[in-house]
Amino acid sequence: MKKTLFRSVLLLLFACVGLSGARAQANKRPIEVVPMKADIQTLANSVIEYQMTDPDKANDNYSKLMRKIRNDKNQLISVGTFFLDHNVFLCARQCGERAYSLDAQNMNALVLQAEVYMASRQYGQAGQKFDEILMLDSTNMYAMRNSARVYKHVNPTVSMEMFEKIRTIEPNNYDAAKNLGDICYEELSEYPKAVSYYETYYKEVPHTKDDIDIRACENYLLSLYAVAAADGTKSDEYAKRMVDIVNEVQPFDPDNLVFKRMRFFADLARYNSSMLSTDLNTAHQSASYIVNKEHEDSLYLYLDYYHIAKLYNELQKYEEAVEYMQKALAIDSTKVDGYKELADNLASAGRSDEAIVEFSKYLDKLGDRARNADYFKLARMYGAAATAAFKAGDMEKQANLITKLDATLDKVEALNPGNVGIAVTRAQLHVMDGTKPQDDVKALYEEVLRRAAGKEGYEDQEAQAYQYLLFYDIQHDNYDSARINCNELLKRDPEADLGKKADAYLKSMGK
Repeated sequence: MKKTLFRSVLLLLFACVGLSGARAQANKRPIEVVPMKADIQTLANSVIEYQMTDPDKANDNYSKLMRKIRNDKNQLISVGTFFLDHNVFLCARQCGERAYSLDAQNMNALVLQAEVYMASRQYGQAGQKFDEILMLDSTNMYAMRNSARVYKHVNPTVSMEMFEKIRTIEPNNYDAAKNLGDICYEELSEYPKAVSYYETYYKEVPHTKDDIDIRACENYLLSLYAVAAADGTKSDEYAKRMVDIVNEVQPFDPDNLVFKRMRFFADLARYNSSMLSTDLNTAHQSASYIVNKEHEDSLYLYLDYYHIAKLYNELQKYEEAVEYMQKALAIDSTKVDGYKELADNLASAGRSDEAIVEFSKYLDKLGDRARNADYFKLARMYGAAATAAFKAGDMEKQANLITKLDATLDKVEALNPGNVGIAVTRAQLHVMDGTKPQDDVKALYEEVLRRAAGKEGYEDQEAQAYQYLLFYDIQHDNYDSARINCNELLKRDPEADLGKKADAYLKSMGK
């Protein structure tokens, strides 16, 4: 029994390392402590002295101590506070519980118990004690502040009500505003509300290294980012605010990864809005924390690599974009849109075969959520790969890719039979060499004309079809057919360059 108690004390001691600092940041506990009697002080000191080296002796002395003070609530509170200050929470708790049993309305006993529960992270029990204090004194600011803090972990709604009450009593209490922001961000994921509370905190707190809370600044930035990501109308305003905040608080913590990350994300957002090369260069500079590997690999997030892949795509450095997007997916392979981005980067890098593989993964992960536009994109990738195979002289590969291209468009066609746009896309993607006419492409454009016949609003698609047919006929010296197609093209597009040139040429040939 004796060894068990002090082994438990040691376990709690190690489990709660660092809590004393957290308690020091809170308001001073209002416990009235009378001096310990000399013999009581000696026994209490011996418990602290022997707990590490001789737990049995420490436990014996603790038992003697408790027998001496068991009916003296003032000494119980003094000894309990002593043990609390030395992080011996089990002993402190027993002193508080005994004092409470002697006088359940003793404010000092209640505060001692609440502090012990707070220090040992038993927040629910701490909250109960603060509630008891408030029942005795509804305006007790110590209990109100700490009750609000402990309920952050067990009942965020009650905690918010308490912090709002504190703000009503103390309108300039910026710590309450910070805590309200923390609850909205960390507990409730209500980012717009978090932004509002953090804005109040940021305006009111002194902007000095000692006063400002770095974690709150991080959460403020993250809240701004979350809102801007969900609401594009906020993007410019919030990106500018994020940059301003980082410029002001980063000197307090120069190597802070969150500050660097949020600055980069904000700079990239500003470029996406302005599309100015100067803003692109600024975003590239703020991405240096990734490029220069300023932090351990394990600290980088999917979004770090996702955004820098976007940046390098804009810089037309497609191989770098591919590399970073692969790193992003290595961190989180569940991000479906990541496969689409990787496929786009591979396609831009001219790696069509790999782009098809990654985009097919994207479609598989989308499942029933895949849209027609997604299948059109895959078809275009097959078309690009087929063109590359054609240019490389690999006719077998080209034919295989064209078959897959058609099968992909057939999926869309099955849901949209007779669609003119699908027919146009199919014809465009079958073109392997724009300088030489193809029989299959001619047939496909004739299908476009059949589908568009008698329908309004398809003049552009018909003009495109007649243009190819005109090109085909001229190349094959089919002058009579060429005249018909030229006239039809110019009806739909009088300024068509090919139409005007063909018209002059055909007239010179007597057609």
